[in-house]
Amino acid sequence: MVSLYSLIPPLRNEVKSLKFTTTVQRKEDWIYFRQGEVYLDLNEEKKRHYEIWFNLSDDAPELAKILKESYELYPRQAVFTHLKKYPDVSHQATQQSLDDRITKLFAFTGKAVSVNTFRSSYVSYRNREAIRNGRQLTMKQKEAMAEKMRTSVKYLDSAYLKIFPMEKEELKFREEPARRPLPAPVEDDDEPVGAYSRQLIRNKRYYDNNKEKVLKKQKEYKDAKPLHDKARVRMLHFLNNEADYYSRMKQATKDKYKFRQENGRWV
Repeated sequence: MVSLYSLIPPLRNEVKSLKFTTTVQRKEDWIYFRQGEVYLDLNEEKKRHYEIWFNLSDDAPELAKILKESYELYPRQAVFTHLKKYPDVSHQATQQSLDDRITKLFAFTGKAVSVNTFRSSYVSYRNREAIRNGRQLTMKQKEAMAEKMRTSVKYLDSAYLKIFPMEKEELKFREEPARRPLPAPVEDDDEPVGAYSRQLIRNKRYYDNNKEKVLKKQKEYKDAKPLHDKARVRMLHFLNNEADYYSRMKQATKDKYKFRQENGRWV
């Protein structure tokens, strides 16, 4: 059960009513085995989201292997069966009993873990990993994630995404201009620190001692920027991170912001 909520974008409670099948079904939700491939076939509408179909062998081969081995070891219809009736696997577990299993599995955390916890953790993790690598999740990535989770990008951002503070050392900025390393103060009179290095040291010391003031000034500067400039900066981000963004842009937008390419980047 944990694999179904962690090795693919987590769904809601439809996971708890899954059944195994080797034939095409038009109703209910199934794990479908066909010609060596494993599919997740969701036929029931959930929260106004229509049926959807995944090839787990392609999207999550580890999960596909787990499900296939489970079915081969214990041939049955229901993916999750009644624990107290084992080895009889003909009775499907209730949603409440599966909720209780999740609670017991994660009791050691001291927190009330639920399906929404899995969904929030997955979205927050994906976002954190993107930031660590120097880029925000693109709208295209969010749309793909939301579709597989059977939700909307708006709900993804407002309900599931949690932002956690990150240490500077965790960030891996891509395409960041090379910077001169900040030298440590030199006390030896035989190795005097150059004017440039002394300025860097003074700048760092000032920032460390006035961090809140500096950040406040930066925010005021950003807030004072015209909407035109803010919009242009945002679109430049997408242009330089999504290969087909320019082709999807309206001609009126291209004319308004006058984007151009220099040395392989949009400016």
